[in-house]
Amino acid sequence: MKTIIVIIDPDQTNRSALERANYIAGLTGADVRLLLCLPEPHISSHGTVPEADIKEAIVDMELKNLQQMCDSMELVSGITKSQIIFSKPVIDGLVNEIELASPDIVIKESNHQPSIKRTLFSNTDWQLIRQCPTPLMLTKPSLWPNHPRITVAVDAMREDDDDNQLANGLIKTGLDWQSLTTGELKLFHSIDTDIVLNSYVTPDESFIEQLKLKHQQSCQQLIESHSLSNNQLILREGKVEQSLPSYVNETLVNLVVMGVVSYNPLERMLIGSSAEKVLDRLCCDILLIKAEPHTGN
Repeated sequence: MKTIIVIIDPDQTNRSALERANYIAGLTGADVRLLLCLPEPHISSHGTVPEADIKEAIVDMELKNLQQMCDSMELVSGITKSQIIFSKPVIDGLVNEIELASPDIVIKESNHQPSIKRTLFSNTDWQLIRQCPTPLMLTKPSLWPNHPRITVAVDAMREDDDDNQLANGLIKTGLDWQSLTTGELKLFHSIDTDIVLNSYVTPDESFIEQLKLKHQQSCQQLIESHSLSNNQLILREGKVEQSLPSYVNETLVNLVVMGVVSYNPLERMLIGSSAEKVLDRLCCDILLIKAEPHTGN
């Protein structure tokens, strides 16, 4: 890992994103770059101060604020670059700069509310989830332990995941992070029997057991292909948007690795085997890995 971009959100403390970047840079020696994108300032046509001068003053002020924030945190890994840009919409500027810099990872803090057990993603967060061309880590305000708990969420039964390409890529990413952090790795898969139980024809118990067995066999093939042990496989029943957050809370997971899949032509992004709503229920950091677009109907 050579380059980390931390997106600075004016509405967040940004502390957890900086802490995570500092931690990763300390392990890898990567450069850490701060990126703040502001909307184009509204400048009156009757004003006497040139637009360029106004922007320059804003940049100078924001750079000082960033420096003070970093100084107050006493970061071990130095910030190699701080960049202030203007764009409307903001997401276009962010994606453009990310594409130009080609970082190994982009990190951004998200607004988790423990009182309601939900993460309140901003519009920019959702746009980054859909459009960020590199791995995206959304952080929560908590420190990682010396050996973080890492969970890779996969759907071993995806019909559109040829040869489990997405699942295998996610597991490889999880193994890389386990090696980097000397963490504990688990593979999570949820068996949603509700889809069958809610069908017009009520299946008998043997059919449900056969379905569970098929899921188990698919997951078993995955862990064996990556030389994982059986105790690293976590199988839960139910909808993943309920079972995964529940598991994360029970076991104090620090990082969940998930896949982002694009469905043309609407470019709707689905997260792993579930709808987007699973994301706002996770109280830990999330690492989103983009897969190749799906071109089916």
